[in-house]
Amino acid sequence: MKNTPFPFVLLASFCIVSASVSAQKNTLSFTPLPLTGKLGLQYERKISPWQTLSLEWQHWESSKRNNSGFAFFGFITSSSNVTTISGNRLHLTGRLYAKKGAKGWFAEGGLYTGKFDVVKKESSSSWSVWGFLAGDFFGSESHKVTRFDNVKSHGFKLGGGYRWQKKSFLIDYSAGFELSDTRADVEKIAPRLRTGAPYARIQMGFQF
Repeated sequence: MKNTPFPFVLLASFCIVSASVSAQKNTLSFTPLPLTGKLGLQYERKISPWQTLSLEWQHWESSKRNNSGFAFFGFITSSSNVTTISGNRLHLTGRLYAKKGAKGWFAEGGLYTGKFDVVKKESSSSWSVWGFLAGDFFGSESHKVTRFDNVKSHGFKLGGGYRWQKKSFLIDYSAGFELSDTRADVEKIAPRLRTGAPYARIQMGFQF
């Protein structure tokens, strides 16, 4: 068991529980826009009148840029850094709905695992009028790249939300908090993978 991949454990758990119950309704949903959460596809299966179990795949492709500059008495400095995160994550989530038929308010909790590539590119430059007068026409520049490949991140989430439904079409609004075991050196340059982080998302889907 020690060498069993965690994604396989999540997938096997979902299949075993789903196969052991007689579900009347299933839901297929997706994240419509990156602004409403990470791009993802989710299959949700009803396991009781009030409970569901879902398996979701998410794809991460995000970039964050920070720029700064300073000028004083003939000295000019500027710096910029860009952090990119790319990878995939698998979620196993259970929901408890307030109403039968998997609709209305719900509480949710689950486990997730993922693997990511993280790259941070930093650059800075400086220039001064006094250096220019002394013959230094270009000033100075520096560049640095920090890279972490195949970063594994496991964790769990707790939250809640509301499901609006019109016939078979539905929209889910959810929010909560995630806790993960992301390495400290990775978390330092990629705050989006930090150990504790809130989440909020909107999903659209169909019930069948």
